[in-house]
Amino acid sequence: MYMKFTVKCYHCGHKNRPNPSPKVGILNVLTGEFDTCRKCKTKFKHIIAPKRPLVMECISNGISIKDNVILKEYKNQVPKSLGI
Repeated sequence: MYMKFTVKCYHCGHKNRPNPSPKVGILNVLTGEFDTCRKCKTKFKHIIAPKRPLVMECISNGISIKDNVILKEYKNQVPKSLGI
């Protein structure tokens, strides 16, 4: 079972869910299909995403990551993604 994938907007604090499916949501973020807050319509300059197992699985399958996505290492509790 996977936990949901959200991107928190740095400007308004809204938790954007790119897709109900965590895997498709991660793909949308990594490929650049999702880059705007749904509430305040701010375009993200950067999206900081944790190196979760699902993220690493998508990368190992040959998905190219856009320049505005920054992958972050973590320990213990998984941090949420942040759109800046």
